Amino acid sequence: MHIWILRLAPIIFLFNAMLLGLLTTGYSLQRNTISSLVHEKLGLFQTANFLICGVLTIGLAYYLNSQTNSQVHNASMILAGVIVLGLSLVLLGLLPTDRPGQTSLIGQVHGAIFITSVLIQAALQLLVAFGNYPSQIFWYLLISGIITATGLAGMLLIPEMRGIIQRVLVGAIMLWITLASFWLRR
Repeated sequence: MHIWILRLAPIIFLFNAMLLGLLTTGYSLQRNTISSLVHEKLGLFQTANFLICGVLTIGLAYYLNSQTNSQVHNASMILAGVIVLGLSLVLLGLLPTDRPGQTSLIGQVHGAIFITSVLIQAALQLLVAFGNYPSQIFWYLLISGIITATGLAGMLLIPEMRGIIQRVLVGAIMLWITLASFWLRR
């Protein structure tokens, strides 16, 4: 398998989720979350998106671990971020979110996995950023970590904008993992 597929898996996930949302009648990119696509007509494709991109991201972590120069500062935190993202995508695909107005244990676990993953990603982005001060990657990761953390708060506080806020914070996470995979390999 070509390394580019592994490196771009997080971006492919976000692209597929956007495309599926645009192709689904009645689905709002502004209001509806990425996970809620599983309950729509193309839901099987969204589940596959979670699982395939999750497995590819875990493959990326394996590849990076075998190829990384141990001298790269914060390499273990970057690898942890890649692994957390991959495992989260797989688990979120296996444990679907609830339909609107319903509450189940599986749906609550799905929500807890998402929130935990986002908090871990935000913390790792900020830790790697401060470990690389004053380099260029510092500023990107600082801004990305802040977007991720405030995006999670925005999702909880502004439900009518939950979908678009989630896409921004997921985009920040996916971009940091993709860029870090290139940076880590240097």
